[in-house]
Amino acid sequence: MSRSTPVPIIITTLCFAAALFGLSYACVFTELDGLSVISHGMYVAPQNETALIEKLEQYAEDDFFQYFVGIGGANVADCKREGIVITMRYTTPQQLIWTERDGSERPIFAERITVTIPDQPDSSRKISYYIIVDQPGRQSGWATCRMPHEQANELLELIGLSPVET
Repeated sequence: MSRSTPVPIIITTLCFAAALFGLSYACVFTELDGLSVISHGMYVAPQNETALIEKLEQYAEDDFFQYFVGIGGANVADCKREGIVITMRYTTPQQLIWTERDGSERPIFAERITVTIPDQPDSSRKISYYIIVDQPGRQSGWATCRMPHEQANELLELIGLSPVET
C-alpha cells in the first residue's frame, strides 16, 4: 500500500458518514400523508397501524379538556431526534368529537394528530409527552394536550417499542 492510499479512504469514509447523517436528519423535516413513526431520526414501521391510528384519535378526543395546556409551543423537531414522534396526517380532515366540561359535544376537524414521546422531557425546550391537534387553516400546534405515561406506553406497545420508564 502506498502512502497516498489512506487519504482517499479517510475522505470516502467521512463523506459516507456525512451522507448517512444527512439522510437521518432529513426525516425530521419531511412530512408524509398518512401514518408515520419517527424514532431517533429514523422511520419505524409500526406493528399494528390500524389500532395505532384508532388510539391516536381516541386520545386526541378524550384528553382534550382534561389535559389541555395551550396553543402551540411543542418542540416536535427535537423530539424526532431525541425520542419518538407519531404523526397521522389526513388527506381529508378527520372529524373528532371533543366533550366540553359541561358535557356538550363539540365537533372539530383535524388535519393532523401528532404525539411526542421524548427520552428525557425538558420543559425549557418544550419537549414532553404531548398530543398535538392541527386544524385546517390554523397555526401549527393549534391544540396541545399533555399525555399521561400510560397512554404513551400503550402507543409504544402498538408500535413494537419499549415502554417509557416513569
